[in-house]
Amino acid sequence: MKDIFLKNIVDDIKIPLDSVVHLSKLLSVERDTLSTEQRTEYSSSITVNAEKLITLVNNVLDLSRLESGMMRFDVQSYDVVQLCRDAVYMAGMQEGNLATVTFEHDVESLMLRIDSSKFHKLIVVGGEQEIKLVVIGSPLSASSPDRLRQIQHDINRLFIEIFHGSYTIESEKACITVCFPLS
Repeated sequence: MKDIFLKNIVDDIKIPLDSVVHLSKLLSVERDTLSTEQRTEYSSSITVNAEKLITLVNNVLDLSRLESGMMRFDVQSYDVVQLCRDAVYMAGMQEGNLATVTFEHDVESLMLRIDSSKFHKLIVVGGEQEIKLVVIGSPLSASSPDRLRQIQHDINRLFIEIFHGSYTIESEKACITVCFPLS
């Protein structure tokens, strides 16, 4: 999986890296001939592309660690209901978020041993022997092909499988379902 991922990600790394290098050179060499608006635009573009590169590099490292069994987890007992409330709150606070996030649950508290920082990306709907997380309308579930989305799906799937869960995508319903065993 990592080899396929790396083969597919070459352009995703090359394009933002080329942009960062090119715009940085322009800012340093053409400093006196650029308008304030151009400098601001170039600086903003450099920041956006650098952030993309950081995300891609972190994804490559996470995928490599997951595949090699070297991923470190901070596994502790957490109240999964509160984790989901926090995730809903964080999703609502994201700038430009057009999605409405709801969290339906039948219990007020449910303790689970999990790495909460990695688990925060998911929303929970309760089950009896497993936690079933259903994310409807997530940007990750968009039907248009996107390498970055596929990379995130691969990382999510590997993360959940390490904890003996399952991760499925239903593009027709724009739905991501994660099942996570309680035992």
